[in-house]
Amino acid sequence: EEIAAAEEANAPVASLQMETGDGFTLESVLGDGGMEEAVVEREALRTAVASLPDRERQVIVLRYFRGLTQDRTARSMGVSQVQISRVEKKAMEYLRRRLEE
Repeated sequence: EEIAAAEEANAPVASLQMETGDGFTLESVLGDGGMEEAVVEREALRTAVASLPDRERQVIVLRYFRGLTQDRTARSMGVSQVQISRVEKKAMEYLRRRLEE
């Protein structure tokens, strides 16, 4: 039992920033609300993101689900960081409106 406890104590700690299989972080999934509330919020967010135009959806996925900076997102999409900033701002405003409905 002591050996098993020691091995378990030595196991790596899961980071709250670790992504789950569906692109969310543990931190975003865990919260002070109940499990049902988290599921409803996640589905609402997924639906809202899916309703974005392709370019805006790609920026949101790269920035918030893949953790890229605006600069890296811009380079991967072949545009300037300023363009990414504008697209991201527009997409975030749209998502806020959709999620407040």
